[in-house]
Amino acid sequence: MMRGYQFAMIFTVARVIIPIPPILALGLPGIEMVVWSTIAMAAFLPSLFLDWQAITKRPASLPS
Repeated sequence: MMRGYQFAMIFTVARVIIPIPPILALGLPGIEMVVWSTIAMAAFLPSLFLDWQAITKRPASLPS
């Protein structure tokens, strides 16, 4: 369920980012860049967030 919220928020987040003047000055390529970037982040960030402890967990050292 948590992974679905990011995809629902893509266009809301894009509408917040697009009016930033440097991005708006790029025109249609800037809008396309923002939308594709938010789609990519929606695909990968939930997995990183949910698996953060497993990713950063250090392996137990072996006894000598």
